[in-house]
Formats: sequence, structure tokens, C-alpha cells
Amino acid sequence: MSDQTADSAVEYTSFIREAFIDPIRTVVVVDDEYPSLDSLIKNESPDEKTKKSWASENIERVNRILNVCRQTDRHWFVDIHDAEKISVGDEKKFAPHLQQTDLMILDYHLDGHDGDGTKAIELLKLLKTNDHFNLVIVYTQGYDQKAGDITRVVREIALGLMSPDNDLELPKEAAARLMSALEEWEDDDPEIVERLKTAVDESAYLKIRQLKRPPKQWLELSEFTEFKAIFENKPDGIKLNETLALKWLVSEKQKELATKLNHDGEGVVSFNPSDEGANWIKTERLFITVVSKSIEPDELTEKLVDALNEWQPHPHRLIMSKMRSELSKRGVHAEEKILENKPLETGWLKGLIDSDDESKVWKIKSSIKNHWDSLGEQTHQRVEKFAATIVDHLSSVDPETLVSRFSLIDLGLNQNEITKQINAFNSSKDVEGYHLATGHVLVTENQDGKEYWLCLSPACDLVPGQKRSGWKKNLGENLPFKAVKLHPWNDEKALKKATENNYLFLDIDDSISVFSFTPPTPKGDPSPNPHWEQMFAKNDGKFEHPTKELSIERIVIGENGLKTNETKFNIVAQLRYEYALSLLQRLGGTLSRVGLDFEKIESEEKS
Repeated sequence: MSDQTADSAVEYTSFIREAFIDPIRTVVVVDDEYPSLDSLIKNESPDEKTKKSWASENIERVNRILNVCRQTDRHWFVDIHDAEKISVGDEKKFAPHLQQTDLMILDYHLDGHDGDGTKAIELLKLLKTNDHFNLVIVYTQGYDQKAGDITRVVREIALGLMSPDNDLELPKEAAARLMSALEEWEDDDPEIVERLKTAVDESAYLKIRQLKRPPKQWLELSEFTEFKAIFENKPDGIKLNETLALKWLVSEKQKELATKLNHDGEGVVSFNPSDEGANWIKTERLFITVVSKSIEPDELTEKLVDALNEWQPHPHRLIMSKMRSELSKRGVHAEEKILENKPLETGWLKGLIDSDDESKVWKIKSSIKNHWDSLGEQTHQRVEKFAATIVDHLSSVDPETLVSRFSLIDLGLNQNEITKQINAFNSSKDVEGYHLATGHVLVTENQDGKEYWLCLSPACDLVPGQKRSGWKKNLGENLPFKAVKLHPWNDEKALKKATENNYLFLDIDDSISVFSFTPPTPKGDPSPNPHWEQMFAKNDGKFEHPTKELSIERIVIGENGLKTNETKFNIVAQLRYEYALSLLQRLGGTLSRVGLDFEKIESEEKS
């Protein structure tokens, strides 16, 4: 490692420390060899087993952990639990003890050295279901009471937290073909199925889950060297695909490991069981590292930092973690600053109280959003400073290096998708409100497929129950509004001209769809004017929840002249207001254009 690279790693580690270690306030130590604070307070008489586990060296180790947590730069609140009265299946009684901890130091063998890690894994399963992000140091003697085979502990924990992968199962037809081929092979070698299964062990299964590669790339892994050697000696004439056979063996291994896997909810796990350097296991709400008890307690925090650094969290993850800690640390002060504005709070409260049943949900959401934005404004300065230092640090690093370092998608190969996602986020948001609003995107289906329309009437004309005059007074609860038809468009063409204010990038059904604001010309370019239509939303434009469905009357030609047809629409996306307003102005320009009597000479087309 060059000096420059080393300096870079040290500096990024400081950001990790500030984002994950500095916010720690509470620590729970769970170890059957340590005296529980509850037991000491109750003055319980330890039995022979407890006397043995409360050996002087263990008490000394507890004291050192306490000293580490109470250093002047930390002042962590610490509790200790001996786990003696927790049995497998009874962990939920322990849940309240875990919910409020920022860091847990957990012994792996909670039933003595002769036990396994079942109880510890069950506690980790419980811990990963709460809404708090938890850091865990599994502090263990390993399997030989000399802190050995730490990698085995890492793998057992990772396996116990992950759910079965349904994609590993073979389709019925493929499985039938494979079994037929294996039966032919068994005529030549009766032990072949058992030999093949033996060639794919638990480590191989975990390697596949760790790397998340497609089956065709599994054969490149060293864990399948024995399988490849067996398959190379397959008798001629047996039609069996090597990749298919390997996928079947992995699915069989998953069935064999079923009792060890997590079948309670989602169990997506990332992990690095490194024998060299720091190991780590990551779920949505847990970050775990396994540390040998040969390491002294005062080194535990640095081991956790090493593991976090090995994981290399994305810069935005650090910023988000900093945001959470700032809200926790300074939220009360920010709250008081916001609530000091009595006139503003009075107005917001009056809006809540005066809301009717239909608008109440929207008003509550609006009130929460207002206060949430205010909290962010009160706490953002420290987060901005933190983010700025990270950006300054990373600005000198080559982009391709950053992509590899933070396991991002390739900038060159995925530039279109990256730009589409950015454009969609900048211009649109989740659907809000309880009634039709400026910028809502509606979809309906007919015999030609799906039609997408954009609501572009001014917001003040879309308020349910507002006083109406003129012809609108005769419409009852039919809310008139103008809608512009959106035209599906080629992604690459739209991305090249995205700044021309003619294209919409919308997240619909978890995929970015691209539309043009105007229809295409015969040459395939956008025409100058949008295709708009006057529509009438029933029930004052209020839509159903949660489907966001509403009925709209559209004007069509009938046998005796114009009539209306009722059509069902669903609101599937929403433009941010400034983007909707920009397109509303474009529509207004179209509606107010003046025809002039200029003449032009048609150019002759070249043959």
C-alpha cells in the first residue's frame, strides 16, 4: 500500500468513526461467564456452575470492559447480562433488553464451551428485527477454547441469519431432465450422486450467497474444483449440462441446511469471513464482527472500526448515519427553536383542527412534513460540514476506483440508468394528497394498451368544494381539469436532450419510464405543441385509497352529438411542483398562441 493510499484509508476511517462510533450511547454485554448486574444487585447466591463462570479472570475482564465504556471521551451506559435464564425459543422475553442498545458485546457460546452458538444466533435474529441499527461485537473463545476457528463462527452466524434463496430452486422440467441424466450416470457409477453432493459443501454454498454471481460463473470458484474433476469424467452419451448439475447440487445443499437458515421474514445478508484482516456480517439493521477473546477488551472498539472500514460503507450511508445521530443529539434544541414561532404553530394547528374527514390525512401528513423539514433545517449545518469534508477527501480519488471501492455499478456501462434515476428523483416524488393535483400522472387502459396523462390545471382550480361560478357551477361534483397526453419515448434520445424541458422521467412500478410532453412528428422528433384534453374528475377529484383510483368523464362523439364516457384512471406518479409549473406554463403558451398571416416557401425535398 502506498503512503498516499494509506493516508486516504486513515482519513476515511475517521469519517466512519464519527458516523458510527461517536453516536454510541448504550452498551449491553451478554456473556454466561460474566456476573450479571441484576444478579449482583439481588445478591443471588451463585450455584456451582455460576461460581465457576464468575472466575476472577472473568470479573477482571468485565471491569476492563466497563473501563473502556466509561472513558472520558465516551461515557457509554453499560449493562451486563449473563444469559443464564434465557433458553432457545424464549428469547422474546429478552427483547426489551436489546431494543435500546447501540452496541452489543455478545459471547458466542452462551451455554459454556461445550455448547454451540444456537442461543447467540437466536438473539441476533431477534435483534435484527427491531427498528434500531445495532452494532454487535461477537466476543468469543472460538471452538478450541483458545480463540481459534473464528472464521467458522462468522460462517455459522451468516448462515443462521440468511433466508433460503428461492432462485436456487430448479424449474420442474429442468429438474426432471437432470434426474433422468443422473439415473443414466448411476448405471455406470452407483455412487455418483453421493459423490457429487459431497463435492458441494457448506463453504461452497456460503461462497455463492456471499458473491451473488450468476450460476454460469460458479464454475470459476475454487470451491467447485472437486465437482469439475468429477464432471470431467462423465461417461460419453449422457446429456447433462454442467451448470445445471451444479445449480441442482447447490439447491440440494440448501435443503440440507434448511434447519440452520432463517425462515422468519427477509434474511438478506452480506458478509466477509476473512481469515486475514477484519471480518464482518451485515443485515438491514445489524452490523456484526467476530473478535477473538485473545484480544484485550480495550482493543474491541478499534476492532469494530477495522471491520466497518473493511466493509467500506458508502459515503451517503455515512451522511445518513450522521443525520440520525444529529437528530438524536440535538433534536430537543431544534424542537424548541421550531416551537418558539407561536404564530406559525398556531396557523398549522388551526389547519389541522379545521380539516374535514377527507382532508384530515393529507393535513396531518403536511403538518408532519413541515415539522420534519424544520428539524432538518435546524440540524443541517453540522451534517453539511461533515458531508463537505467527505467530498473534499474523495474528490482526488479516481471515479473508477470509487466504483470498485464502494461496490457501485459501473459508471460507463450503466450511465443511462444512473442518469434516468437522477432525473426521476429530481423531477418527481411519491404521490401525495387525497385529491387530483397539478403534476399528477394518470394511467388508463384501453384496447390499444396503456394511456398516460398529466394533470396540468392550476392548483387553485383543483381544490374540492371550492366556490364555483359560471359554467363550473352547473357541473356539480364533476371537477374540470386540463390533461396533457404523455407519449412513451426512447430512453437514449430523451437522455441526450433531457435539458430541453420536453421529457419526463417517472418511477412507475419500480422502473424508470420515459415520456415526451408532445407527440412525435413523422420523422420521430417531438412536435412543438402538446396533445391536451378537457376532462372532468368525478367526486371533486378525490381518489380512492390506497389504489389511488378515480373516475373521469371524457368528451366523445356519440350518435346524437357530444357525450361523456366514464373512464377509470389510477394516479401512478407525481411531478415535483416546480417541474409541473414549468410544463403548465408551456401549455399556457400553446393555448394562447396567435395565428399570423405570414407565408413561407416550402423547401424542395432532395431525391
